[in-house]
Amino acid sequence: MHSNLEDKILIQGLVEGNSKIFDYIFLHYYSVLVAYVIKQGIDNAAAEDIVQDFFIKLWINRNSLSITESLKNYFFISIKNHPIFSFEILQMIFHL
Repeated sequence: MHSNLEDKILIQGLVEGNSKIFDYIFLHYYSVLVAYVIKQGIDNAAAEDIVQDFFIKLWINRNSLSITESLKNYFFISIKNHPIFSFEILQMIFHL
């Protein structure tokens, strides 16, 4: 678990485009986020796609990040609100 100070350092490095910090964040959170998506009833391949897409967008949009809570909270909320994740849930509910 990261402290507020550690999160601030990681966020700042990410915003500045520090690829080593991005790699650290990816390695630290990827498996946890995939497991979270799988627990929501999404299959493994789709879960990995959702999390990979999230990290790609995180890197692309790093300059405009505005993270006010912990990284962990931001990541879980972002994944939960991810459009692909929402579509997968609708597919499961309505058997599309």
